[in-house]
Amino acid sequence: LVRRVSGLDWTDKGWAVAVGAAGASFCVAGVGIYFWRRRWVEVGVVTKIYIHPLKCGTPLVVDEVECNFRGPSCGSLKDRGFMVATPANDAVDLRGKHPTLVLVELTQVEEGTWRLTAPGMEPFVFTEPSEETVENSYRLLDIQVTGLDCGDEAAKWVSSFLGEDLRLVKHFSGDLPRRPPRPKYCKIYPQTMGTDCVPAYADVTPYMMTTQPSMDDLNTRLPDEMEIDHRTFRPNFVIEGSNLKAWEEDFWTGELRIGEVTFSYNKPCTRCIGTKVNPDTGTIFPDQEPLKTLKKFRQHDKSMTQIRRAVGDSPLFGMHYSLITRGKVHKGDTVWVRGSGASIDQGLTGNRGWGWW
Repeated sequence: LVRRVSGLDWTDKGWAVAVGAAGASFCVAGVGIYFWRRRWVEVGVVTKIYIHPLKCGTPLVVDEVECNFRGPSCGSLKDRGFMVATPANDAVDLRGKHPTLVLVELTQVEEGTWRLTAPGMEPFVFTEPSEETVENSYRLLDIQVTGLDCGDEAAKWVSSFLGEDLRLVKHFSGDLPRRPPRPKYCKIYPQTMGTDCVPAYADVTPYMMTTQPSMDDLNTRLPDEMEIDHRTFRPNFVIEGSNLKAWEEDFWTGELRIGEVTFSYNKPCTRCIGTKVNPDTGTIFPDQEPLKTLKKFRQHDKSMTQIRRAVGDSPLFGMHYSLITRGKVHKGDTVWVRGSGASIDQGLTGNRGWGWW
């Protein structure tokens, strides 16, 4: 082959034209593939929108939200805009000893005034703390966050319901980041977890999506007497589509567009023991469910060594995103995906050049 090529008469214009045409075809094909992968593909519609004013508390179902960089909001209701903390300034969540926190509902009475309700408790109305108050620092998992203490009366109500001396804390009202991203996820997802992946008091990112087909599939695998819904996994948006298949969202690793809002993929959501809490009763589901069933078929492959080292055998349900462009999302909005591919162990040296584009 080398002799044949070297023996060609490259001064012949015919060869020059042929080589030029081949090169042009290759370039056109490359450009075509690039734009084909960059096209928006319709995958479904938003069928439910959740907002969680109190971290780990009762979610509210709303018809529309304003999407900001720290998370969705509905008027002054900010997703995970309040949390409960110990007097030692540790954030309280469903992984600890207070599963009944899921029964506490926080709603707004009017601007600056809020109401707490829970089974067996008289509703409590309180005025939010002034933003001129000095913020405290709190430990949330492996990072520090700041917040405004809501006062002794609010603390007394929360403590009475949960049975321990606790405080109620409010996030400041602005949309600027006041906390770092989770370091362990930045390490194992360096391509998609950046400094913009910063929510209010949510654990990892400002937004999380789940799909109805995946929920339906999981329910077919759970014990016969058990059926759960999306509240178990605490997403912001539930997506459904006539052609959408279970677990198809695993491949939405580029950009997501809903209405006028564009989101960027960060990581799949690894599920913790908080999903074992029944959102209707605040008790623990029997027999380690739904984690037990999810672990049978929804774990990262063991070849993803850095991810498995960081998250262990935690199973997957849902996808984490952060915001590219602000705007409103309404129930019924069409959902589009641009760029897709399997989640990978981005921390491995061989994948440093990876990108869905």
